[in-house]
Amino acid sequence: MVKKSTRPGSPRSDAQRRTRQADRMACILMVLERIQGRGRYDAAALAAELECSERTVHRYLNVLEVAGVPYWYDRHEKCYRVRPDFNATSSQSTGSPMVNNEPFALRTWPFK
Repeated sequence: MVKKSTRPGSPRSDAQRRTRQADRMACILMVLERIQGRGRYDAAALAAELECSERTVHRYLNVLEVAGVPYWYDRHEKCYRVRPDFNATSSQSTGSPMVNNEPFALRTWPFK
């Protein structure tokens, strides 16, 4: 038996919804992987790589920001970058990302 969504008017089953969420998370992780690497990715390049719109890329970047990933747009290189000392593994005690083996707080990063 396939469980249907409880939202009124929603034609998707829970399994379909979970599949879409997993696909979205995979794309978000791909964005993180790309901007952490040596390549030079701006929104247009990420959109071409992920086969989505630039607006969707900006939504994915917003999710990374909310998650505490310290990224910025490097105007000189014309690409997104992540702080080199950022480690995406989480701390057992706080569950937050780590920088230099200390829990990372987004507000400590000076964006300019």
